[in-house]
Order: sequence, then structure tokens, then C-alpha cells
Amino acid sequence: MSLMSGYFSDELLEEVKSSNDIVDVISEYVRLKRSGRNYFGLCPFHTEKTPSFSVSPEKQIYYCFGCGTGGNVFHFISRIENLEFVESVRHLAERVGMHLPEEGDMAAQPEKVRLKQRILEMNLEAARYFHQNLNDSKAADALRYLKDRGISTDIIKRFGLGFAFGINNDLASLLKLKGFGEEEIVEAGLAYKSKRNILNDKFRARIIFPILDVRDRVIGFGGRVLDNSMPKYLNSPETLVFNKRKNLYGLNLAKKSNEKKVIVVEGYMDVISLYQHGIENAAASLGTSFTQEQGRLLRKYFDEIIISFDADTAGQNAAVRGLDLLNDMGIPVRVIKLLDAKDPDELVRKKGVKLFRDLVKSAKSLAEFKIDILKEQHDLNDVRGKIGFLNKMAAVLAKVQNNIERDAYVRKISEETGIAVEPIYAEISKQVHGRNKVRFRVPENARIERPRTAKTENRLDRRIIQTEKMLIALMSLGDKELFGYISKKIKPDDFRWEPGKCIVEKIVKAYDQLGEVTHSEILNRLEEQEEINLFSEIMQGENNFEDNYKVADELLGTVERGKIEARIHELHVQMKEKNINAEELRKLDEELKTLTFALGAMKKPMQKGGVNSEW
Repeated sequence: MSLMSGYFSDELLEEVKSSNDIVDVISEYVRLKRSGRNYFGLCPFHTEKTPSFSVSPEKQIYYCFGCGTGGNVFHFISRIENLEFVESVRHLAERVGMHLPEEGDMAAQPEKVRLKQRILEMNLEAARYFHQNLNDSKAADALRYLKDRGISTDIIKRFGLGFAFGINNDLASLLKLKGFGEEEIVEAGLAYKSKRNILNDKFRARIIFPILDVRDRVIGFGGRVLDNSMPKYLNSPETLVFNKRKNLYGLNLAKKSNEKKVIVVEGYMDVISLYQHGIENAAASLGTSFTQEQGRLLRKYFDEIIISFDADTAGQNAAVRGLDLLNDMGIPVRVIKLLDAKDPDELVRKKGVKLFRDLVKSAKSLAEFKIDILKEQHDLNDVRGKIGFLNKMAAVLAKVQNNIERDAYVRKISEETGIAVEPIYAEISKQVHGRNKVRFRVPENARIERPRTAKTENRLDRRIIQTEKMLIALMSLGDKELFGYISKKIKPDDFRWEPGKCIVEKIVKAYDQLGEVTHSEILNRLEEQEEINLFSEIMQGENNFEDNYKVADELLGTVERGKIEARIHELHVQMKEKNINAEELRKLDEELKTLTFALGAMKKPMQKGGVNSEW
């Protein structure tokens, strides 16, 4: 049984993995381009402009040389979809239509997975309850509010809109009757405990907007009051299934629109109103500034993102932050600036959907949008205003990589402001060169040889770490005889690099249990993310040599030399202690001579052409 799976066999895990080619799976989230034997793209787990995310079709692993994240297809899905390992296995099995064994008793599942499933079940029950409430006479005001906003009965059903009565524990009581415990209900964010330890509903006297993830699961709720009480909107708290930074309202429907672009708006009603008017490719952020996680999610389903935020200062600032973030992630993005309405909902209801569609077609780029804001912030009829505008505008255009696009902006700005093109280009040039200064380098012949100090020890440590990494790689090639040859000569406790020691222990255990092991099966047994990343880094290197046994001997010799050198260093330190007596000094000196002779008799590492040549 795999350590991470809980109850899936290694054979079943291998079947699921082999049915989900890692390049195909990751390509659904990341744009990959082949380079040599591997594929490369922008890492989905950190912001970067130069691709450092590598996927190996041969080894079926990925590794980012930028942030050090790595693993197999299970680890990728677990991280990108925020799933537990067991959930990622089921997700990938469903992707290829594989039937997995029934999970059986829920108590047999890992507690965190079991609780997540319980929360999803509670959320579904709550969504049904809220939706049914709209049929009650006590919800007449809520139903009238939705009708007044132009929301049809079909759209109410499509989005599962509902109503929470003003009763303290109506929903909580229902959930308890259905077998859910009080602590589970609190964990789901559907209720809270009062000071007197009484369970109270989280949502009361509010229109309810169920929040679904891209898999159409109810993960949380938003609630809006019908009067002017505060807070106007209330969202579910963070739970095991709901993270507002990693989800968008309505994305489950937007991804089914078959549109290549998505319109990101600010509120629930914006999404619903646009959908009502035939624009089905809209999604809303969940009350936060736009996040990288949301950007990565959108990049999976769409080629272009258009941001349309409310026409106030806060909305405008949010749009700028969102544009910068998406631009840094390499995602094509444009922005809509609303002038005749405070939000998309009001615009389509009062001005018609055609105007909004026209705005989408004419949405502006990041540079255009920022320049328009700068025009509003500076008096272009004043000399100081023009200077301030020129400085900030040049900083914007300096980031535009396409020269033709930049020239078009410069000519347009010159025509609109009366500023000649020459000073605009001059200011842009200052910004570019100021950002790309070339550091002064000392010529090779002027370098000073520094004395060998403690840095020598650091270099030794790096050598040992690299040696042990290569031994781990050789032990993980799936060659049983090679593994046996190495494991007879070095034990896990002989590894001085602690992370490597932990990985080797699991490799040895895997061979003891299975007889033959692949690096993929080893990955399934690594539980700590650091171990997964390190092993992926090791296996992403070129680890096959013409003679693996010869390389193994050399590496084992390096480990042995390292142990001797470390002991010699310890002896030198001990011999310098003030309280050492003559007899102890004599014994230490004898051991030092023996080790020094042994070290000198050992074959030195190859200086050129061998695996140690770079050391």
C-alpha cells in the first residue's frame, strides 16, 4: 500500500498515473513548449517571466527550477486544484473514465478527506434548503427584490439562489436532524457557537448566493441583506473546501460558454445580470483583490481576460492591481472602464446589453488604461502637470515590449497632449536604461586569490550533497541489481545530508516491500512536500551514464572520503582543546595519522570528464 494513498494499492496508482500523461494534464493548466527532451512553461505556482517550469514526458515528473516545486501528476493536481492526495487520484481517474473501488466505511478515510466530504454534503443540503425557502411566504420580500432586479425564475434556478430566514438556528437544526454533528456544522462555516455555547446560523435574513467551484460542487455561500443593515454582503469563512483567493463566483458556468475570453466583474449580481442578458462568460472575484491563484485558474480555461470593475476609485485601483498581476503572469488582459453606470448590472439593465458588448470589443490594454488614468490625474494645460504626466507615462511605456505597439502609443499621446515625440522617447529611454543597468565586473586577470577558509568546508558540503543526490538517482532508476550493489556498500545512516537520508530510507523500504521499484512509486511514498520537491529535482537531471556501476563506485568513494575528511577535521578540533591530557592526545594523533594515510591511499576523483569534474 502506498503511504500517501491511504487505501489505494501501488498497482492501482500506477494504472491511474499511466492513463494520465503528465504533459497532457499539465497542458490543461500551463502553456508548454518543447525544448529538447522536456517541455517548458511559466510556473503556475509562482510569478515568473522566463519559463523555468520543466515537464519530463519520459520520467512523467515536473520540476520548477525557479521555486523548487516538483512531483508527479498526482502531486501537480493536488497542488493546483487544492486537493488531498486521495482526492487527486479520484480526480485523475474520473478524467479518463476509470472506475475506482468504493471507499467503503468513511471512517477508514484520512480524517481531513472525510471532513471535506462531509462539508460538501452539508453545503449541498444548505443550498437546497435556502433555495426551497424562496417558495415560502416569509420570503416574499426576497423574491420581490430579485424580480425587481430583473432576475427571471429560470436564472434563479440556474444559479440556485435562495433565502435565509431570520431564525437563529433554523439551518443548524435541520443539519443536525440529517446526522451532522455541531462541530462539523461549525467547521463548514454554516453556524457558530455563542458565548453560551448555543449553535446559531451564520446566514440569517439574507438572499443567498451559493458559490460553486469548477466541478459544480457547492463550496460556500454569499448573503445579501434586503435593507441597509451592515455588513451588506457576508461570505462564508475559510473552510477546508472554500478559499476565496482560489475561486471565482460563476466560473463553473463561464467555463461552459465555449468563449475564449472571460469577463471578470466585481459582484454576484453582475455575473447573474450578464448571464440573464446572454453574456455567459463572466465570473466575479470574491471580495478580494485579484490573486495569482485566481489568475492561474482563469488561465486554464481562457486565452484572454477582460476586467470590468465598478466605476469608482476603489474599483479602478483594484483593476490596476489585477492588470499588473495578470500581465506579470504572461496572460493577455484588457480592461473595461464604465462611464454611464456604477457596475455592469446597472449598465445592461438601464443602457442595454449591446452597449456592454461594444465596451468588451473596445476594451483597453494595460498601457492604455494606465495612461488614461494618468491623464485624469494631471493637468495637461499646466507645465508641471505635463512634466509629471510625461515621467509616469514613460514608466508605463517602458514596460511595453513590442516596439510597434509602443510607437503607436507614443504617436497617439503626442497628438492628444501636444508633447513632441522626441522628449517622450527620451524619457522612455531613461526608464529602460535605468531599469537594465549593467553591473561592473572585475576582469579575470584582476581577481584576487583569497585564502582557503571556512568556505572550503562549505564547498565540501556542497560536494557531498551533490554526490548523495546522484547516488539517490542511481538507486531510483528501477535497476534492481544496481540498487542492490549500492545498498550493500552504503546504508541510509551513512548519508550525511539529512533530507537525502530520509528519501533513501523510503527507497530501501519500497524495495523491501515490492522487490522492484520505479521512481514514480518512490514519489508516491514521499509525504513531505520538501522531500517530493527534492526527489523531483534529482530525477529531473541526467542520471544515466555509460557505466552506472563505475559512476556508483566513484560516488561511493567520494562519500567515504567525505566521512574521513570530516573525522580528520573533528580530530584537529579535539587536539586543540586546552584540557586534553597527553594520553588522549597520543591516541588522537595515532588515529589522525591512520586516517591521513588511508585518505592519501584512496583513488582521487576524476578531474576531467568524470561525474566529479564540475566540483
